[in-house]
Order: sequence, then C-alpha cells, then structure tokens
Amino acid sequence: MRVNLAAHVLSHSVAARMQTLCYFGKLPEEATHTAQFLDTFDKVFNAFNSRRVKTSQPMGHAFTKGSGHEKFFTEVIEYLDGVHVAGSSMSLPCLLGWKITIRSLMEI
Repeated sequence: MRVNLAAHVLSHSVAARMQTLCYFGKLPEEATHTAQFLDTFDKVFNAFNSRRVKTSQPMGHAFTKGSGHEKFFTEVIEYLDGVHVAGSSMSLPCLLGWKITIRSLMEI
C-alpha cells in the first residue's frame, strides 16, 4: 500500500487548492464538498498520527484532556453520518469503519 500517496491527496493543501479553483469558477461549486472532506480527513490523519504534545498542524498534537480532540471527533462522526455517494442516499461502507475507529480511540 502507498499510504503516503493517500496522505498527499487527503491534505489541507489539496483542499485549499480545490476551494480556490471553485471560487474562481475553474471547478464546479459542488467540488467544495470534496474539499471539505479532504480537509477533514487531513485533520483526522493528523490526530491519529500525533506524536508530540504541541505542533502547528491542526489536530496534530497529542490527544489529552482539553486538547480539543473529543469535540473534533464528535463533529467528525456527525459529519460522516451525512456523507453519501453523490446522487444517492447510500453511505460508503468504509465510513462506518472510520466511525468505529474514532469512537474506539475516544473510549481509550
């Protein structure tokens, strides 16, 4: 598996570029939803890969009491409940796995 390639795509910089292209009409307005998804998962990946108590990356710091992770993860689970395949009410099966993983980390 090439996780590093996924990490490059699911990143804040790609999300910001997509938002900019939407703003200037180079991408359809609906692409902002994809940009939001990319930015959210950039933060989720940061939270799961955190190694330091302090960092400049959003959610890249260690999960501690008062770190903001619990609120963030609660918001991510709510967000994922609303994510579905375009033109369908079907949810993506992998999102259930992410919700389980996030809830498990919160329980630890």
